[in-house]
Amino acid sequence: MRYVVGIDFDGVIHRYSMGDMGDDIYDIPTSGASESLRRYIQIFDVQIVSARAATSVGQEKIHQWMKKHDLPPLPCSDKKPGGELLVMIDDRAFEFRGVFPSTEELLNFKPWWKK
Repeated sequence: MRYVVGIDFDGVIHRYSMGDMGDDIYDIPTSGASESLRRYIQIFDVQIVSARAATSVGQEKIHQWMKKHDLPPLPCSDKKPGGELLVMIDDRAFEFRGVFPSTEELLNFKPWWKK
C-alpha cells in the first residue's frame, strides 16, 4: 500500500511571496519543487490540496500553471485525502505532537515565507 502525500499549493509548490492576490497565480515555483515532486510521484500517490482547487476553474488554473513551469501534472482538490497512510505538506500547519500549542504559540505562528 502506497502513502498518500497531500501537498498544499500556495506557499509550498507556488512560492506565494506576496501572499493572497485573489485568483492570480503570480509567482514562480518554490525552490526544489520540481525535483521533489518528481521524486515523490515515483514512490507516493501525490495530490495537491488547496482551497484554490474548490472550483473547476481554480483546478484548471493550477494545472495550467504547473504545465507552464514544467511541473508534473497532479490531481488537485480542496479536500484532504483520506486514509491512514496520509502525510500532509503545508506552509500553514502546526504539527500536533500530543500537546496542544499555547495561544501565544498560535498567535506567533508564521509561514516560512513570512519569516
